[in-house]
Amino acid sequence: MELNLERMNDVAIVRIKSEAIDASNIQEFKEKISVPVDQTKNLVFDMEEVLFVDSSGCGALLSCLRKIKEKHGRLILCNTKTQVKHLFSLIHMDRIFKIYNDCEEAIKYLMEQEPLS
Repeated sequence: MELNLERMNDVAIVRIKSEAIDASNIQEFKEKISVPVDQTKNLVFDMEEVLFVDSSGCGALLSCLRKIKEKHGRLILCNTKTQVKHLFSLIHMDRIFKIYNDCEEAIKYLMEQEPLS
């Protein structure tokens, strides 16, 4: 699994370069994502290449969200594939995460928001 990190002002964009976030690679995902999660308040996960997320992947995403919220930050998902959106809808993760069609929309949203206190 590869994660590409890009920064734009106070927003970090993590491009997830894997077809799946699941039990087969969840430990690697957690290890690689820990630095961006620990070092930023506003984070965008670009999930353009992710075709499948299982329960362990959902748990890891929720853990990232919890850590970001503890710092009064925001975590946004973008470029989610139809099958991933469908899963998130079924398990109501679409009510927990803001999900945008593309990174530009997600970044624009984050830059327009007032800091959380």
